[in-house]
Amino acid sequence: MTNIYSYHSNKIAPLALFLLALVFFVPPLRAQEKTQKFDVGIQIRPRAEFRNGQGTLIAEGQNPAFYINNRSRIKASYISKKVSLGIAGQSVGVWGQQPQSELQGGFMLNEAWAKLSLNDYWSFVIGRQALIYDAERILGGLDWHVSGRYHDLLLTKFEKNKFKGHIGLAYNANSETKTQTYFYTTGQPYQHMEFGWFSYQLSEPLKITALIMNTGFQSGIDTVQNTWKISNMQTLGANLFYEKSKLKMHGLFYFQTGLNQSENSVEAYMASLSANYKITKKTALFAGLDYLSGNNMKNNSSTENAFAPLYGTNHGYYGYMDYFYVGNYASNVGLIDIYAGFSHIFTDKYSMRVGLHGFNSAAQIVNEKGQNASRMLGTEIDISFNYKLMTGVTLVGGYSQLFATESMNLAKEVSNPKSLQNWAWLMLNVDLIVFKTSFTNP
Repeated sequence: MTNIYSYHSNKIAPLALFLLALVFFVPPLRAQEKTQKFDVGIQIRPRAEFRNGQGTLIAEGQNPAFYINNRSRIKASYISKKVSLGIAGQSVGVWGQQPQSELQGGFMLNEAWAKLSLNDYWSFVIGRQALIYDAERILGGLDWHVSGRYHDLLLTKFEKNKFKGHIGLAYNANSETKTQTYFYTTGQPYQHMEFGWFSYQLSEPLKITALIMNTGFQSGIDTVQNTWKISNMQTLGANLFYEKSKLKMHGLFYFQTGLNQSENSVEAYMASLSANYKITKKTALFAGLDYLSGNNMKNNSSTENAFAPLYGTNHGYYGYMDYFYVGNYASNVGLIDIYAGFSHIFTDKYSMRVGLHGFNSAAQIVNEKGQNASRMLGTEIDISFNYKLMTGVTLVGGYSQLFATESMNLAKEVSNPKSLQNWAWLMLNVDLIVFKTSFTNP
């Protein structure tokens, strides 16, 4: 006979502990601070996708994919002058992935952090948290992904007047050990990470930021020293933001050096310039150019010239079909992405966006005969809409189509792709604050 108690306790134990934590954490904190805020939110986000060439070219004879994924998230935050807490748990997956009855639940904590404020300028945030900086080009929250992206680290912040400085420190292991620290990339993609981010408001419309980051990867075993070898790669760059009246502009440059996980020397860079202009209160035009260096296909050099945008939210920049820098890029010949489009707000509830991308490789592409091929990879059109059904409930969807060239086939290593490469999706986002309160102790 099935142990009913065992089934239910295993299924709901993580969620029960999570809710109990909210109950027990808040009362002691209320006695410490005069002004506090506490809220609890719930998000349910199913998304249906039709994939006929999303991510990479679909070949002749292959059938399109269709599925529905889902994010079920509960989140809570406590905010006061000296101590703040954030905690969020979620269950993510595809409809049908979990059986109707099971002993093991798929619940995980995606956020669990504490912020300690020493004064008006200095604070520390420790725990599992999202890192979102500079339009999410190198460090982003990746909210499009069903689970999002989070880091385990200590973040030190100093913010005063026009200056902000953040220092992040992360050190990862697979488990507790008695000797040696082992780390296989089944969890975080790096063994350790250190970064410094600095921002200064030069004037009302102009802001400059800088990022210095080191990522360390365990790349193998040193048989002589009997220790793990660590490869360190550095990413350095700056952003310039301009925003005044109807115009927004953003320029950036990043450079990568050091050693990658394969212990190859890295010499790569990225540059970008984008602009957004509101021609009316409801209509805006946007355009931009991204350049990310790559590896020549016929080059046997051990130097890595392909820039890695690391932990940014790349889905929002290099075409919605995610052909570049989302997962495996196959032959990474880099990218020159020239794009333009417009967005329009029809009503308070309904808006849409249309974007057109022209993709070219930054490095040389070689065909089967060893001859140089065209660097033009293809074009992509992205159409998306956003419809607000009610407070906290939106319906979002879109359609994208790629017109690939022979060079895209070579870069993606697909020899016989279908003539039609497209993708469609529809998502319902229910994101509500179900409990919210603020209080002041005497």
